Amino acid sequence: MAASEERRFQALVLAPIRRVQRRLNAVAWAEAGIVPMWATATACVLARFLLRGAFVWALPPLLALGLGAWFWRARSRRVSLEQAAVLADRSANAGGLLLTRLERPVGSGSWPSISSRVG
Repeated sequence: MAASEERRFQALVLAPIRRVQRRLNAVAWAEAGIVPMWATATACVLARFLLRGAFVWALPPLLALGLGAWFWRARSRRVSLEQAAVLADRSANAGGLLLTRLERPVGSGSWPSISSRVG
């Protein structure tokens, strides 16, 4: 098989898995932002009441801290390609076809642990 055919084959196999991964990551990022958003809004309101005139100077650090907390929480919730492959395989009722196309070694032991974490 030529290199270009191999790339096309891998792209065909990985396309549904990457789509699932993108969707799961988008949900994880949105969920990770809920707590930092409310904490930042509360801190901004308290700063508005307590600092009055200096509120303009307190706002940028509070917003930066909130965005940093959101980013930190979201990075820890990322969905790996292997987890997305397991979910894509289950949702397609492929019976392991997508997983075997990824050519994972049988004795790697990674699929049972991923399967137990996901489902």
